[in-house]
Order: sequence, then structure tokens, then C-alpha cells
Amino acid sequence: MSIQPGFKQLGEGSYVHPGGVVEGTDYISVGRQVVLPAPHWINVQPGVGIDEASPPVLSIGDGCRIGPGLTIDASNSVKLESKVMIGKNVYITDKIPYEVGDDPLQMGYKERAAGELIIGEGTLVDSGAVVEGNLRIGRGCIIRPNSVVLQDVPDYCEVLGSPARVIKVFMPHLNNWAFAADEEEAKKLLEQRSNHPLLSICIPTYNRAANLDQCLLSIFSQIGETPFIQVDVSDNASTDGTPDVVQRYLEKYSNLRYSRNDTNLGADRNVLKVLDGARGSFIKLQGDDDYFVPGTISPLLSAIQLHSDCGVIHINVLNGDGRIIGGEGAESYLGQISYAATFMTAMILRREDWHRLEDKTRFIDSSLNQFYLQFAILCDINPKYAIINSSMFTYAGNPPNDYNMGEVFVRGYLDILGHFEGRGLSEEAIKRDKERLMRSFLMPAYHWNRRHFAPENTAGFEEVFTEYYKDEPYYQELLEGIRSAE
Repeated sequence: MSIQPGFKQLGEGSYVHPGGVVEGTDYISVGRQVVLPAPHWINVQPGVGIDEASPPVLSIGDGCRIGPGLTIDASNSVKLESKVMIGKNVYITDKIPYEVGDDPLQMGYKERAAGELIIGEGTLVDSGAVVEGNLRIGRGCIIRPNSVVLQDVPDYCEVLGSPARVIKVFMPHLNNWAFAADEEEAKKLLEQRSNHPLLSICIPTYNRAANLDQCLLSIFSQIGETPFIQVDVSDNASTDGTPDVVQRYLEKYSNLRYSRNDTNLGADRNVLKVLDGARGSFIKLQGDDDYFVPGTISPLLSAIQLHSDCGVIHINVLNGDGRIIGGEGAESYLGQISYAATFMTAMILRREDWHRLEDKTRFIDSSLNQFYLQFAILCDINPKYAIINSSMFTYAGNPPNDYNMGEVFVRGYLDILGHFEGRGLSEEAIKRDKERLMRSFLMPAYHWNRRHFAPENTAGFEEVFTEYYKDEPYYQELLEGIRSAE
């Protein structure tokens, strides 16, 4: 018997093999690229208050890999997040068993009044395992064969037994799994891990409550309370509803930290403050008006873990082919990234190297201090870098009214590169990038800004350009291009 069509959703590339039983398809959502092999028995019987307008009772995420013999019995909410792997003959139910007296004929199941069963992204539920009740199995977990899971499992833990207990905990700062001999040792390892996140996402913010809300939502909708990531928000004495926005997230997530400056420190100093307070092995700047695309944070963590010896990691949003390019040296990095390194949300630094920097403020208030910091680490501390090609952000598109284009992207940019001439950057490399900056970025950006933004943004651009480019052989050509925008 096979009851198939009528799913609430059946994603592209997904297929349910004949030879199994699927009941309650109106309440089942299946993502993309999921194959449900036979035999299988999927029984969805909605509880009280659930109708076709409600969220699906059973949700199977994109890319889940499922073995034969799967049984799912759901009445309230069973959710398999993306890329969950299910072995042979696994049994999953959101119902809680109970026993009435001593009469075995009265044994059965009762439906939960509330709550859900969640199996986190990338988790392996191995063959013969049972997952039962109102619980959450975290991301990246391993459920060993024939284990019976009756309670929550933290992210990136391995469990075994009936009932299952944690036997291994992945420790990101050690880049290894730690064995737990008993429950007390597992608890200690989990506490230790919570103090050593792999990544701190550092968000300096000022008077952008609505943007910050969307930014935090884009993060926490993907990470939840994972101990691998801590989010640090530094409020630069905002006068809008920023504290109220953050408070809503603080009430839900223990891996969020919030600090508020008594006075406005200026943008660059607020950046330094939030980076200095971060605890992650790696520290990532995040613009409060830049938002993560769904499904991008977990791959970012994996890439960071694989390149944990790098002083600088850059997210190249201009190339989304997914490749990761490793390299060494400031000159090589400049040749690969150029002016894209000024994008603060793309910058990730290894915290150990960050704290070894002696001068973090040389170009403070330039609006490009983050650009300087990357080259200071590559030239003076750690020459290794990695570039992650990924278009992982969307943007609010706020107008650039808080800086002058010529002062920041001509004077500030070229002064920073000049600071490293002979200390990691050659004169030839700087001259090549100087021309690339103008032709590939500043000329089109200048024309765009003249048409769309306040005139103060481009005021004095020709004068600054002339000061820095007058001796270049292409000066007259580009000057005519600038004047054509008038």
C-alpha cells in the first residue's frame, strides 16, 4: 500500500518510493532533494487544534538522507532540519509513552499538549535508533546505532545507550572530540565548551533598531542557542528603540551579549570595543544592516574550523561559487581581494592574532580601520589567510550619508596601503591596486552616488582624486570620466 500525493509541500528533486505507507500527507512538508525509500511507515494524525492552515506536523528539511525502514508517528510537531541523515530501521515519534497500573493491556501513548521533536541540521541518527518524546537533538550530533533518545541532546554531541547519554562532546577550541566517561564529566565538558565559542559575531550598532532586528533574526533563526557562536552587540548610545529590540532576543537566547555605551564613541571606536570584548576563537564583524541568507552560517562555521590557522578570513560576496582559497602574505591577499576587503561584514580575524596587535587605532576615524587591521595582522602577526567565495548576505541598502567618498575611499584607502609599503606590500602591488580601485570600483560608484545620494557624499572628490592620482599615466582619462558625471 502506498498513499502518496497531496503533501503540504514536496520539494524539487524529492521522491517518495512506492512500497511504503504515508498517511496524513496534508500535514507533511518535504524539502528539496529528499528521497524516502521503501519500506517506510509515516503516520501523521494531527492533535487537537491542528488543521490544514497550521504549520506542518511533520517537516523534513532540504537534503535529508533517509535509509529504508523509517517509521515516524507524529501528532503535534516532528521536524527534521536540513541534511539530517537517518540510518536503517529508525523509529521517531513525538508521543510520550505512559503506563496505566499493572495491566499491560492499558499501555499506550498519549499526545503531547505542546512542544515538538526537533532533530538538528546535519545530525546522524544511526540504524535501529529510537527518538521519542518532546525533545531537541542539536545540530551535528551522532546518535549511535540502537540508542534510545528520551531527552535533549546538545549540539555536536555523540550519544549511546538505552536511555542514551552523551559519550563525546566536540570542543571547537581544541578542534577535537572529548570523551565523557559519565554524565558528570559530560556536564563539565559542556560547561567548558560554552566558555570557548568558535565564533563571535560582533555587531556595532547605532540608531538602526529595525535593521538590527532583522540582522539578529537572520542569525538566531539559523543558530538558536548553539554554544559554537556568541553574538555581541555594542550599542553606541542609540536614542531609538535599539535596547527594546535586543531585550527581546536576550530573553530567548543565552548566547547573546549586549553592552551599551554611555556616550557615542564614534563608529570606528565602537568597532574596536565590540571586537575587544569578544570571546570566540574567531571574531567576525557584522554590519547591523547586513543580513545572513538562510542556510549560510553552518557552512561558514565549517570553513572557519578547516582554516583555523589563518589570521584573516574574508567572505568574498562578489563571487558565489562556493570555493575556499587559501593563501599567504599581504600582497597575495591584496591581489585576490583588493577593495572588497573594506567591507566590514566580510572580515573575520583570529582572536589570538587580534590581541597580539600593538596598534589597533592608527587609522581610527578613517571609516576604514577594519581595512587596516587585516593588513596589520597579515604583515606583522600571521600571514595566512582564507577567502570564502559566498554571496551569503542581503542588505538594507541604507544611503552612505555618514562618510565622504573621496576622503574615505581615496585618501583613507591609499594611505593605509602606503603604510604597509616595504612591510609586506611592494610599490608595484600598490600601484596595480591603485588603478584597479579607481577603474573597477570608484568610477562606477562615483557616478551612481552622484545620481542617487546626497551631494555631500561626493563633495570634493575631484580634488582628492587629483591629489593622489595626478602623476599616474591614466590620470587625464579618469578625470574626464569624473567630470562626465557632473
